[in-house]
Amino acid sequence: EVCLTVARDDLVAAMTRLRDTPGLEYQQLMEIAGVDYPERPERFEVNYHLLSLTLNRRIRVKVRTDEVTPV
Repeated sequence: EVCLTVARDDLVAAMTRLRDTPGLEYQQLMEIAGVDYPERPERFEVNYHLLSLTLNRRIRVKVRTDEVTPV
């Protein structure tokens, strides 16, 4: 599975580009999962799992954040 890590501030732009770019066309959000890594300064990781129905491909988009900053 392809995995892409993006900065918090770039999440909306990255997700929009994955949806709207010809050849990518990830139309469906399959799952959102959270992971807690207490030893990291940005201890939370939010994972978005996307599916391209037309191309039958999946991608995981990861974003890191702390206890204060929402994603």
